[in-house]
Amino acid sequence: MKYWFLSILLAFSSALNATSVLEFPVADSVYSEHASDSLSPEITSNESNSAGSDAKIFYFEQVSKRPVDLLDSITAAKSKTILHSSFNSDAAANNDSLIQARLKHLSEKMEIPLDYNEYVKEYIHAYAIENSDKISRILGEQLYYFPIFEDYFGKYNLPPELKYLAAVESALDPFAVSKSGAVGLWQFLPGTAGLFDLEINAYIDQRRDAFLSTDAACSYIEYLYRIYGDWHLALASYNGGPGAVQKAIARSGGERNYWKLREHISGQMQNYVPAFIAMTYVMNYYHDFGIVPEIPKYSRYYVDTIIVYETLGFEQIAQTLPISIEELKYLNPVYRKEMIPATELGHILVLPSNLLIEFVIAFETIRSKPKVVEPLKAVSGGKKLVTIKRGDSLHKLAIRYSCTIDDIIKWNNISRDHQLHAGDSLIIYID
Repeated sequence: MKYWFLSILLAFSSALNATSVLEFPVADSVYSEHASDSLSPEITSNESNSAGSDAKIFYFEQVSKRPVDLLDSITAAKSKTILHSSFNSDAAANNDSLIQARLKHLSEKMEIPLDYNEYVKEYIHAYAIENSDKISRILGEQLYYFPIFEDYFGKYNLPPELKYLAAVESALDPFAVSKSGAVGLWQFLPGTAGLFDLEINAYIDQRRDAFLSTDAACSYIEYLYRIYGDWHLALASYNGGPGAVQKAIARSGGERNYWKLREHISGQMQNYVPAFIAMTYVMNYYHDFGIVPEIPKYSRYYVDTIIVYETLGFEQIAQTLPISIEELKYLNPVYRKEMIPATELGHILVLPSNLLIEFVIAFETIRSKPKVVEPLKAVSGGKKLVTIKRGDSLHKLAIRYSCTIDDIIKWNNISRDHQLHAGDSLIIYID
């Protein structure tokens, strides 16, 4: 019997060793990527709307809130934020000629067109003025998530600016949940997650895994772009589904220009491309709005991964290593119950790089700690193939067979919104 085995993943080692560590603040790295010397001073300079680098900074108290439906909620009341007191943010958001020139410059370096109009302007104002606290947090979190995204964009030959799409979708929060039930950095619904083999059960939700969900998002976006050959339509269909875009094209008589097609699509899809363009702009020129990036919890280049094959609780790890349960949850959002379930294939544990060897050395001590987390429910008794009857639901089946909906989902590898049809069969384990 195999009690335990650990295998250090070295997939990223060569890439990490070849990449210099980014230093905080991220402002310089983000800004210098696009604002080259070829730009005229009025495009690259922030001094026209600021007091310069010696401006006094006021730090206001921040209330940490998990973003839910950021795209839908950006018109909410202004939140507490970090601002340079001398910055004229409203002037920066209303300088049409400067914004247009900068977007034109960014477009020259990007594959996705960055048009400027009243809809984009509205979202620039909403992000940079009304939700500047969220932008501050996103600017900090990008140091961890953007390198992960860019690795996968390279694998799929996708434009790197798609990283800003995740900022629109979830504000770079893997725990984000929309009103419709979409989860994770890339906001997958259970049905869509199933198309890309993202596992969802009582113990893990791979929609919250930065690596697996990004791979799934890249696969989906690549597929959508193959359908339309147009990035704006691909983005709109990522939000509303390819069927909705196809119907809009049919209703418009074959129109394939997103801006002309807007009146034929849903309100959220109408806002989606403007929101993406606005987020791209604000993430590159946040200086103008006096937004200061939050200090990130971790950089991608300071964490590493290891495979664990047996049940292991976060509490057990935190009792032995100098890391808190909250830090473990931040680095491992895929686990829903603060524990890693046992599996023959193993599950990935993300740790700070400086703790990886210490974890391996102390593993016997860690695993000997008492498990204070909820144990995995053992599957006992016999397996039964149950035929679905008319009127059956997951709730009814769970009640009838003394199990839970999560059990049924796990046993049958289905999503929570799986539609039952009379005559279908499901696997149920009977105690």
